[in-house]
Amino acid sequence: MMNHFVPNVIVIGDVEIFKAAIENKPAKIIADFPEPIADDLKKFDFDYIVFTDPIQFINHCVTLNSKDIPIDQIMMTETYIRQISNGFQSYNNESALYKFLSEMKIQTILDLDDFFNHSVFYSKPYDLKNLIIDSGKNFNRLHHYDVVLMTAIRNNKELSMQIYETLNLSDNFLFFLHDSAEGINLNADLADEFDGGSFCDCIRGKFYFIKKKEKTDICIYVVTHKKFDIEKILPQNYQIIHAGRALKDDLNYLGDDSGENISKLNPYLNELTAAYWIWKNTSHDFVGLVHYRRFFSADEDEKFSEEKIISAESARQLLNNFDLIVANEHYYICNTKTFLINDVGFDVANLAIVLTRESLALHQPNYLETFDYIVDTCSLFKCNMFITRKYVFDSYCQWLFSFIFEAVEKFNKIIPFEKLHERQKRIFGFICERMLSVWIRKNKLDVKEMTVMEVK
Repeated sequence: MMNHFVPNVIVIGDVEIFKAAIENKPAKIIADFPEPIADDLKKFDFDYIVFTDPIQFINHCVTLNSKDIPIDQIMMTETYIRQISNGFQSYNNESALYKFLSEMKIQTILDLDDFFNHSVFYSKPYDLKNLIIDSGKNFNRLHHYDVVLMTAIRNNKELSMQIYETLNLSDNFLFFLHDSAEGINLNADLADEFDGGSFCDCIRGKFYFIKKKEKTDICIYVVTHKKFDIEKILPQNYQIIHAGRALKDDLNYLGDDSGENISKLNPYLNELTAAYWIWKNTSHDFVGLVHYRRFFSADEDEKFSEEKIISAESARQLLNNFDLIVANEHYYICNTKTFLINDVGFDVANLAIVLTRESLALHQPNYLETFDYIVDTCSLFKCNMFITRKYVFDSYCQWLFSFIFEAVEKFNKIIPFEKLHERQKRIFGFICERMLSVWIRKNKLDVKEMTVMEVK
């Protein structure tokens, strides 16, 4: 909580009792009176009139308010201390905030200053009962919120820094600006991210709402290793990418072998060589990964139809409410380990799982428990197909590639890939397909499951 705002306080009663009660909390005592006289009080530029005696407060509160002194600026010492905790917001300010949130139809909030934990309301208004609030002390940096809320007193530099640090987490920012501030003055680069805004007046300041310019750059990459029939009818913003092009004949598609790449690892990592290239070499706002023979369907029908391939724009709109679009969760008759053993044999599958776990333990130990759960479960979001915001895509790739290369290298020293048949060589591609489920589950991401159509 920022403490740049030090309120001007008039104490009614015993000023020493007030000082002892607030300890080192901010307050500039500009006057003190044994009894309140409205005309005398109004001569001062005060933020709060604070009573130390509850009987005096009861006897004079209504009278002072009738003399045009706002009720929100008249309080007991205990209330003043509480006001410090919630950033010097008042009952009326909180009412204004709730009204604003209701009108904006806000459903999820990142409450950076933990405002709602210090709420003066005993419960939220009825139309905000289902409001999901994450505290600034414990929030998901991969989640996308309807709004980021800032209620603490900040100067413009601090405000700019805080918005910049959470810029990826929402398209909307709502913050309190005290009357003592000299208007909004975000740094130039940051200001260019936003497209106007609005405000609502409240006691001793305003709540400002600013909205980012709409991000529309989306590209859904169609991973392939060969020519395929429907390339000419792909929807707008779908881009074919040739995975493993460094090892194969050129198909005249965009390849994963330019810039920073791992194209030569394609026989072992499947479509993830394309994912790595997208991570390192593109800067879209939204990005997706699908296959040349598998596409997300705009409805629940698995039968392939060109017209049912979800449009890039529809996917982008869905991401207003979800963190990722993924394939419907698939359930097998056996757990992951058994499935992989049946697929490529015990020695290959078991060694790859053990080495992946060891590397995960070294580089991403917080994910071990979830990894063990997925290895022992019968379900996953299969195909390594997903659409999301680019920063979420980047975060996943940064996590995955932080440990998988080491596991692949150690495996090759024990069982050289050249001694394996083609299916066995792909074991780490199959494991990485399960790692998407590990990452989603551990990070508690909101996913939109969609039907996958397969081109026959």
